[in-house]
Amino acid sequence: MSKIKIHLHGRHANRTPLSYSEYRTFFSIYFDFTSNIFEADVVITGFSIDINGLIEKYGSYLEKNPRIKVLVISEEPLWDLMSPNHPTERYATITYKDVSLSFATANFFNSNIFKFDKLPYFITTESKYAARYAFEIKKHLVNFNDQILKQDWTEKNKKISFLQQKRQSEVQYHKEFGEIALSSYRTNLAALLDESVAEKKGLGWKDGVARQQLPDWHLDKLLTNRGKYPLFSAFENTHVDNYITEKIFDVFMLGSFPLYYAGPSHRVFEFVDEESVLNFYKVNELEAAGVIAQWTPEFVNMEAYYSTLTRLADLFSHPEILHEERRRVALKVANFILSECN
Repeated sequence: MSKIKIHLHGRHANRTPLSYSEYRTFFSIYFDFTSNIFEADVVITGFSIDINGLIEKYGSYLEKNPRIKVLVISEEPLWDLMSPNHPTERYATITYKDVSLSFATANFFNSNIFKFDKLPYFITTESKYAARYAFEIKKHLVNFNDQILKQDWTEKNKKISFLQQKRQSEVQYHKEFGEIALSSYRTNLAALLDESVAEKKGLGWKDGVARQQLPDWHLDKLLTNRGKYPLFSAFENTHVDNYITEKIFDVFMLGSFPLYYAGPSHRVFEFVDEESVLNFYKVNELEAAGVIAQWTPEFVNMEAYYSTLTRLADLFSHPEILHEERRRVALKVANFILSECN
């Protein structure tokens, strides 16, 4: 029996589990990939906004060939909140230029694909994250001295860094999901802080560039900001329990203290001690700015901070966890695709 042929389509096709080289070995058991849409059994993208372009280019072909399935497998919850289709619903139809195209979606809100076991999905997408963390964390633990670190934080010129895009939340279903979209929150908070206190970098800020323009944005972040700031923003763009990217881990690698936004059920606390982050859950931007203004290194529970470092060191000393998480994600994605093809 021949394998199902998959075509990844659109600008956001690179933001779905099937696009990463680290995952291709797992998916090769189930699927073949083709760059030719006319050979495909399934067309997949990572953001439903790409459906318009798909209709414009291949709408008539897809209408005449209903056996070809169109799927959106989204790894980015912010995009799901910006999409015209409701994020919790599996099926949707988009009409563009008088052509209607129905598709199925799997995302953080309506599937368990990204409900991880021991390691958040984003960290599994490229091996560089775990490799760099394993190296950096050992170095931190060998040299760790809480008094020296606190003194170092005290002597820094600027208190905090916001390395994030300047943007406002563009949520389609604001009444339901407005509070979990954090783009506006973290942007507004950064704007409230004086330049003498806060460094603000990223697309939209003065002299900001998109991180995708850098040859290796993650390495650049670690090398440029290591040991530079007492506080460092680790705010995600959405507050979703299973959504954890590199941000919180990076801050500990940088030797800084993280700002975060997480409710009691958020899974970030499976990795970091609650007292090793400055958590602004349910704190508005103005109040948060006041907390930052009053913050000093003396407020830090260094035992909790050290405890988090040791927990992360243990986590990233087990490379087999990466393999197992990838296998789990690939199996869930494959089951979703196969269920839509039956």
